[in-house]
Amino acid sequence: MWGSTFSPDCDKIAKIQVTLHLYGNKAPVTDSYLGVRRHIFDHWPRYAAYAAAALLLLSAIWLSVSRGWWAYALFAAALLLLPLYFAAAGLLLARRQSQSPDVAYLFELGQIKPADRLVQIDVGRRDAGIFLSRRLTTGKISVIDLYNPQLTPNPSLRRARQRLLHPRSDPRLVWLDGTLNLIPLPDNSVPAVILADTLGQFVQEGDRRRLLAEAYRILLPGGRLLLSEPTRTLTNWLTLGPAANRLPEAAYWRDMLREAGFRIQHQRLRHDVTTCFRADKPATAAEYQLSFKLNI
Repeated sequence: MWGSTFSPDCDKIAKIQVTLHLYGNKAPVTDSYLGVRRHIFDHWPRYAAYAAAALLLLSAIWLSVSRGWWAYALFAAALLLLPLYFAAAGLLLARRQSQSPDVAYLFELGQIKPADRLVQIDVGRRDAGIFLSRRLTTGKISVIDLYNPQLTPNPSLRRARQRLLHPRSDPRLVWLDGTLNLIPLPDNSVPAVILADTLGQFVQEGDRRRLLAEAYRILLPGGRLLLSEPTRTLTNWLTLGPAANRLPEAAYWRDMLREAGFRIQHQRLRHDVTTCFRADKPATAAEYQLSFKLNI
């Protein structure tokens, strides 16, 4: 906890049954493997590579055994464990995260009520916005799509967009397009903004700072920014391998939030994979200057 005056047991609240039934008005269906299927669809080249490596090594084992090359067979068998391990670890982690998603935790962390208004800034993955809207009654969520293939080149984003090209209309949901330099909302207009695995999709640090500045602009004084980002942790090293070195440390996001003028109220590592923050916009000029550690 960083400067927090409250201590909600958000993880217990977030560990509800995730009912992301996204099509039609049928009764919600609990599917603990729904997140795993989406994960595979979005990252299928990675799992195709694991499968190809496993088949190649199995062929090498068969050839080595058939010719009596036992040392080569044992070596190939040892190598076979690597793609199997990374595939299993990735799928297990995806299942765990789908059972307790970060957006559910951020919703509770922000103490958002079913009648509140909020904004979710995304890069084309519509699942989170639909999930959040189902937690509202008379409230409304505006989902701002900032997807730009030049600024967010991650190919998994393109695949994720294909899953929900035309979500059904919902009076609690408003879909808006925006840019890094102009989110289509007025200054000081919303009480809460959610950024779930969005900032890190922009590869340039300057783009990340511009997005935080826009989020700060549209927040009401005293409003809450709710942020989650993958960070460099042991679990990410064990599931992603050397690719985890590209992930920032949690301190990187903490410093960026402070430099944008936010006051960090809460920080928590979830699943040893993502770090979640609640950062408030100062309500007064005195608090704003204090957030930069200036003298009044």
